[in-house]
Amino acid sequence: MSCFNCKFYTGSYYVACAVDPITAASSPREGCRDWEEAAPAEPVAEPAEPFAYKLMLILLSFLVLGIAVAVAVNPAAVVRPVVTPVVTED
Repeated sequence: MSCFNCKFYTGSYYVACAVDPITAASSPREGCRDWEEAAPAEPVAEPAEPFAYKLMLILLSFLVLGIAVAVAVNPAAVVRPVVTPVVTED
């Protein structure tokens, strides 16, 4: 029975064990009442990118490219918002 295989062992230099931080990892833990087997770590898989996400990125890049080309060819084509003052009657 080792602290390193316990689920409460944190591996931290400051608090090695959440249950018994004073004597954790300092001596054989044969009489530890709180020792529990740690669950095996599951491998982390890379998330698969769905087809719709890739298609969205491609379409978005074409949209941005199209706007950039349109502005480069005709800078007057850029639509600027018209701000009109709001008049309030007192």
